[in-house]
Amino acid sequence: MKYREEQHFNPLIIALVFIPEILMLILVLTGREKIAITPLAIGLAVSVAVALVFKALKLETVIDETGISYRFAPFQPLKTYPWTGIRKAKLREYSPLMEYGGWGYRFAFGAGTAVNMSGHNGLQLEFNSGRKLLIGTRKPMELASFLSNLQSEYHLDQIVS
Repeated sequence: MKYREEQHFNPLIIALVFIPEILMLILVLTGREKIAITPLAIGLAVSVAVALVFKALKLETVIDETGISYRFAPFQPLKTYPWTGIRKAKLREYSPLMEYGGWGYRFAFGAGTAVNMSGHNGLQLEFNSGRKLLIGTRKPMELASFLSNLQSEYHLDQIVS
């Protein structure tokens, strides 16, 4: 019994990286702005590099009877937390902007760490140490069903409805 989820950044966010270059290109092509081709090419190259990094980013989550694992690829190795180290796990709605200041790998005093790609649903973990971690999900109904089955089958008191 295993839950797996892989999330990527919204393609619209990746496309937003190119807006400044597109606007500059329009200005150059319509003759409203005179600019050397070198700065335009450098700007485009930087935008492509940033877009490729955003495209490569992904959040991988694996949950089973032994614990919860996640990885913010390609920069982070898989981190695994056994159920014995988790005091509470609860699926909840949250506001990424208000609670954590946005999406990605985020930290907020009091709220703890969040890893999310988009949306406003996540699995809130509270560890025995008191530390908190929120792992975003785009499949809250599927995750809720899995956690309910996992709790029933393995009697994991840490999972709170």
